[in-house]
Amino acid sequence: MNHWPDHQRIRKYSGYAETRGDRLRPLHCTMKHPAVSTAPADTAGSSILAADMVDDAGDEGEETKPRDLKWTDSAFLSNTLVTSGKDAVFSADHYSSFMSQFLGEPIPAIAPLARARVMCACQLHTIDAHGDHIHTCPKHSGAKPAHELVVAAVADLARAAGFSTRTRNVTATRVRQRGDIEILRLNVGGHADMVIDVTILHEMSGNCNGINVGLNGQLRGQGESLLEDAAKAKNKKYRETYASNGIQKAFIPAVLTTAGRIHGEFLRLLCILADRETRKNFENLGPAGSPSAEAFKWKRAFNFNKNRAILARTLAQATALRAQLVMTALRPRRDDPHLRNLNLASLH
Repeated sequence: MNHWPDHQRIRKYSGYAETRGDRLRPLHCTMKHPAVSTAPADTAGSSILAADMVDDAGDEGEETKPRDLKWTDSAFLSNTLVTSGKDAVFSADHYSSFMSQFLGEPIPAIAPLARARVMCACQLHTIDAHGDHIHTCPKHSGAKPAHELVVAAVADLARAAGFSTRTRNVTATRVRQRGDIEILRLNVGGHADMVIDVTILHEMSGNCNGINVGLNGQLRGQGESLLEDAAKAKNKKYRETYASNGIQKAFIPAVLTTAGRIHGEFLRLLCILADRETRKNFENLGPAGSPSAEAFKWKRAFNFNKNRAILARTLAQATALRAQLVMTALRPRRDDPHLRNLNLASLH
């Protein structure tokens, strides 16, 4: 596309205005995270999983280049295409909502509310057609079911790899704070058990006020700063207290965004779970389960791809759920003539 002459000519035209889709497109490109991070502890890109990552080095003495783990959320969009029947994972409305957000277009279900300038219950903003305010305003409860959807998916991936999990009664810190998922006897990060806390971020601002109101609808960070800042905040909140003598559990943040991006530490965990699942698969075969190194790598690659596909599909569902309106969180202005013929109950 970038080499198409007509496309280049239009982009060079002085009157060309950057669209929302233009700003989102780079976020959909392939992400690369080093499998084994060499960043110093407590800095951007650092990892507690370096010693636990699978070793794909060659024969002794053979030089191998550092390996990257790749994540391309848009590569798994075919997982969202089934919208009816027993294999449905998306309703037609949710599929329409997700694809509109992916392309940077107005969400059909809420565009009429935006045109009518319906006021949110927070009394600070009207509903916008792209759902930025719905994603970022605490008055809308779509974030909770979306969050629980991802938590359940991560717990399922851990169980598929042969580990027991908790999503209720997760071990609490000394100040009674809890992560979302506890994986028992995973043995990574220097501890037997691991606690994970899930965070889904929206890439665009939508709840700015005062002199910053102009930032609404704009990207919240450059590069991976949004992901790294969120991970740093979660680590500060949980990691040290979970690793303390009285608890002794590893902790990682699972940070995702509605544009389909993932934090490196979470991607490394998906790789480790794929490796453990592959080992379990072959162990279940008994004496016959002694594959060649090549066969093992192919099976592990299959499981890693499966883990990424499941998570990408779940994240797409969560993105649609987060943008779902809660009618009780709307405060239409009665004096607005545009609202007289608008049936709010028909919108979702």
